[in-house]
Amino acid sequence: MKPRELVEQWVKKKKSFYFFLPDGPYGRPFDNQYFIDKIEDTSDGFDVIFTDSLVLHFTGMPDVVDEGCNLLISKFTQCVLEIKGNKSNSYDYGEVALSGF
Repeated sequence: MKPRELVEQWVKKKKSFYFFLPDGPYGRPFDNQYFIDKIEDTSDGFDVIFTDSLVLHFTGMPDVVDEGCNLLISKFTQCVLEIKGNKSNSYDYGEVALSGF
């Protein structure tokens, strides 16, 4: 199964989310909660698109591990956080953790 499909399956079972980037949490966990509009394939990976004009763009074929409440995404070529269409942070290492409720 493709990484995007694994992420999509996990997201369908949850309602709201927060996430941790390789350098720490985005916002305050439990205080800042986000909703995912969709997950799309791209020419070089996939995007996780949140309602607040936030996008996590993953390139490559990352590993995706379901830990129940958390989904761990690692071994990506690059992960870019976009806020309102502007590149905010970029990572070529580490792990992104989606936490869902």
